[in-house]
Amino acid sequence: MNGNGVIDIPEQLVGSNDNINVPVNYRYGIFGYSVGANYALNSKNAVFARVSQGGSASADRILFSGYNYTNNDDPALDAVKVNKVNQVEAGYKLRGAGYFLNTTLFYAGTKEANYEATTQRKTENKYESLGVELDGYYRITKGFDIKAGLTYTHAEIKNALDPTIVGNTPRRTPKFMYSVNPNFSVDKLNVGFYLIGATKAYTQDSNKLIMPGYAIVNPYISYQLMKNLSVSVNANNIFNTIAVTEAEEGSIAGGNGIVRARTLPGSSYSASVKFDF
Repeated sequence: MNGNGVIDIPEQLVGSNDNINVPVNYRYGIFGYSVGANYALNSKNAVFARVSQGGSASADRILFSGYNYTNNDDPALDAVKVNKVNQVEAGYKLRGAGYFLNTTLFYAGTKEANYEATTQRKTENKYESLGVELDGYYRITKGFDIKAGLTYTHAEIKNALDPTIVGNTPRRTPKFMYSVNPNFSVDKLNVGFYLIGATKAYTQDSNKLIMPGYAIVNPYISYQLMKNLSVSVNANNIFNTIAVTEAEEGSIAGGNGIVRARTLPGSSYSASVKFDF
């Protein structure tokens, strides 16, 4: 079982199933690069750009898709060995006393092959996405500041084995994701919260079933008792929001009405004492 050529006693005491043994013996290569540049317009303003390419081995994600995994010259296998992504970014940076703002326009083209054990279905999709990312910071007063981020993504399936999903939005891809972090500090007290959220998204590439948007609030508070001693209390998802992030079913029509979904964790709390020495 472990490949050492001997069936040891522990291996004799457990059951095994080798009915779907798939021999694998092929080579693959990934070529990646990232080239970028920044240019300072003046002490407060700058622009930047980046072009990059990367990838990852499909490996076990295509293992049961029916290819000849021992023929290194098979063009069908060669086309799915590596998942690739090409990205282009360009943006603007603003800096000042007590504030900053970053704006990034992006494009991404992705080619992905996959096999889902839950549905026993293979996919070979190409995606394109365009969008903008914003993140910034502003100090309103000496003791009060706010950080925030926003990402807008327009994504589309450009090619697929299933022609009915071409032109659809890729599954689990919201148009907007956002975060806000106001923070208040005075003397020895520090208090604030993180708000993290996303708008609605489709459960699957068929675009028939929608997961609702959500917003998670994570507050925190800390107090410096002495020079080297502080206490803090943190909460995650304090309102116990049901935040669905993915689901297996693409529709509830014609089925048993059950959707297998995963959510972010519910409410949790922690307290800690920090001693510096």
